[in-house]
Amino acid sequence: MIYLDNAATTRISSGVADVMTKAMLEQNANPSAIYEIALDNRAKIEQARKDIDETEKDIKIFINKLAKAVITLKEIY
Repeated sequence: MIYLDNAATTRISSGVADVMTKAMLEQNANPSAIYEIALDNRAKIEQARKDIDETEKDIKIFINKLAKAVITLKEIY
């Protein structure tokens, strides 16, 4: 079945689900605590935030370039 209505919810990728499942089952420590597994969780959260920030920058650059291309095309045609 092909599901095209992602307005309400978007299917999560299997890779993300795997990482989340492992974190919830094996690494369930408070990232604000000071013991080793907690500090490891905090580092993973910080890395994920950096990764998301970089992805957002890439998306913004792509959208900006796409918008400029559309404007250019409108001017030509």
